[in-house]
Formats: sequence, C-alpha cells, structure tokens
Amino acid sequence: MTLTVDIETLAIAAGVVDKGGGISYSARNLNQLRKSLQGQANYLQLVHPYFTDATTAESLMRQAGAREWRKGTS
Repeated sequence: MTLTVDIETLAIAAGVVDKGGGISYSARNLNQLRKSLQGQANYLQLVHPYFTDATTAESLMRQAGAREWRKGTS
C-alpha cells in the first residue's frame, strides 16, 4: 500500500502551517522553479519529524486525506 497526499495539505494536517496558499507548485522559469522547490523542501522539513514512527505517519497521512494505492490497482 502506498499513500499519496499534497505536501501543503499534509503540513496543515500536522499543524505546522496555519493555512494553505503559502507554497508554489508551478514554474514558468528557472527562478520560479527554484522558489517552488525551496518552498516544498521547507514544508517537508517541517513535517519530517512526524514520519519517524510508521503508525504516526500513516495516521497523519490519512488525516490529511491521502489517496491509497494498492499494488496492482490504479
């Protein structure tokens, strides 16, 4: 089983970010790409401590509305 969720939604569910809209997902040029990737990396650093325990990680992912993928299905 694999769970997937948007990093901003995950950060909000973890309580490390108050509201959405603080991160970019697109880039029309190299500077925007750098800014977008840096913002996503910052959010990842904020939620990383919640992923040291598999049970906590799965619970947080589900709380954030993660989509579940099972092997052999789409």
